Amino acid sequence: MKYITSLLCLATVPFASGATVFLDTFADDDRTVDPAWFIIGAPAAVDINQADGVLSLGRTQSNSHTYLASNWSGTSLAVGDALAFAFRVKLTGNQGNRNNEIMFTIGNNNGTVPTADGQNVFADDFGYVVALGSGTGTGSIQRDAGTDNWLGRFPGIDHTQITDFSSALAITGSFQTYTLTLTRTGAGLDIELSNGTTTITTSDTNVPAEAFYTFNTVTFGYYNRNTANFVDVDFFEVTYSPIPEPSAYAALFGLLALACARYRRR
Repeated sequence: MKYITSLLCLATVPFASGATVFLDTFADDDRTVDPAWFIIGAPAAVDINQADGVLSLGRTQSNSHTYLASNWSGTSLAVGDALAFAFRVKLTGNQGNRNNEIMFTIGNNNGTVPTADGQNVFADDFGYVVALGSGTGTGSIQRDAGTDNWLGRFPGIDHTQITDFSSALAITGSFQTYTLTLTRTGAGLDIELSNGTTTITTSDTNVPAEAFYTFNTVTFGYYNRNTANFVDVDFFEVTYSPIPEPSAYAALFGLLALACARYRRR
């Protein structure tokens, strides 16, 4: 019985767990506060609306982009640390065109932070771009080295292709929750993307600089091709899971040793 009790105690070891570092449920129906989302580019030409707990972005014209960016104080990853980005999104409009897609970016703005609508602040940003195609469209994950075309879709615009993925991860007309998890390893970053039913995993083993392990800005972008579409987002959260502190490991080994000693006495 004592042995069993000792093993049960392992569940109480104070390991570090995921902590929320950025959250927006859009419940205040005001994209300018808590946190503020800024329109990047020409604000007169975009259609942005936040109402009834939903942030909508898109265009009423075709062949055009919409960008929204927001920031937090920043999180730097040590080896073993992970950041998870979760958001719920759906597409209103044409599901069949691969080029109707949402682009979701995670990066380091290097201090170039938008303070008002209409600013072009992407030149110093770098990090990772996830393109989610619509309907039957495929998607991709790319690393960006800092460019005005931070949300550019195709490689060759200062982007490095990490991986392509199938249409099973495409956005649809129903809300889906996507989770992108970045975990720092000794070799670079492990990357996982899931929509709850389909998961892809890949790795970036050629991370070019230490600054790529710091994240403090997120961007939603939407591209319309040959039709007028919108995407709706009703939840966004970033959680940070640091590697357990050495004291937690010490507590674990101590309990294991105690459990083994009690077992041997029996």
